[in-house]
Amino acid sequence: EMQRSLVGSEMCIRDRNVMLAVVNPLIELNLSRHFKANMEISYFYRHTHYTYHKDIQYKTFETRVGLLYQF
Repeated sequence: EMQRSLVGSEMCIRDRNVMLAVVNPLIELNLSRHFKANMEISYFYRHTHYTYHKDIQYKTFETRVGLLYQF
């Protein structure tokens, strides 16, 4: 019984087609001689196609904003 479960899991793992797309632009803006502002945006899209199970899609979006002071 345990052997059959493991073989089934291995089949699921091997029987898939995965696509991952990442878009990651970075914007920097010089505010003055000492200050910079930056913003980084990340968008991740993953689509996993299984032959024997439903397809799975994930979308993730995140934004980072920073302020930099240089001496």
